[in-house]
Amino acid sequence: MVEVGYALASALWRVGELKQAEELLESIEGQIDLKQAGYIYSKILDLKGKLLAAKNDPRAMEFLLESYELDLEAGNVHGAAQSLIGLIKVFVEMGDLARAEERLEEAAKLVGKYELRAEAGSVEYYRAILLRERGDLLKARESFLLSEKLDRETGQFRHAAQARMEAEDCEPQENTSGTSE
Repeated sequence: MVEVGYALASALWRVGELKQAEELLESIEGQIDLKQAGYIYSKILDLKGKLLAAKNDPRAMEFLLESYELDLEAGNVHGAAQSLIGLIKVFVEMGDLARAEERLEEAAKLVGKYELRAEAGSVEYYRAILLRERGDLLKARESFLLSEKLDRETGQFRHAAQARMEAEDCEPQENTSGTSE
């Protein structure tokens, strides 16, 4: 029951039905002791963290960090990388670029060491976000384009399209005023 509920809540989250996903997770929590649910517990924590992050709730960090730690303990490097990516997103949204960068380096190491192709595009995407936030538009554009390529290779077309749009926003603007810049 827990696995099916989680799968449905995760699917709802992916299509943007955040309220329904949150309600479903709450109903699952009310039925069982999640800590006894085994491996699915860290996935539920991760999803709960992502749902809270979508509402800009600072508690998201607690859930994502606990999920990350549980996944590391269990040797689930995919889950750990996904939780790190969620933490990076929260830190970027909070404007805490230093902590986002620290977590990005951790995620990049996991992705590189274990060849986590599905997470590689997200790591590169957030590298581009941080570069753009620091004002390096050319390097940011390169990273967005690499993110697009990596996401296309793994069938993550929605993420690839987002990375392409972000890359286009980093393109140098032509000076049409007739004066030199």
